[in-house]
Amino acid sequence: MSKKERSFNVELQEISDINWSVIVSSKKRSQTVAHISKLDEHHFEVEQVSTSVAPKVVVNSLDEALNSALMQFNLHLH
Repeated sequence: MSKKERSFNVELQEISDINWSVIVSSKKRSQTVAHISKLDEHHFEVEQVSTSVAPKVVVNSLDEALNSALMQFNLHLH
């Protein structure tokens, strides 16, 4: 079984105190894959740019929000 390895960089860009963009860069191309918004002290909403993947998810931390955005992006690649 062959395995395809992907290499990319991830940046969490702060837009405001409660909003972030998740940017994935590979080679010479960068794209925004999700937006994260802080709903309250314990809830963050992840909205994928491509709504065909998963429109919105609510999680409990900024780390979980970033992980969710990257997992959805990775699923979209397959």
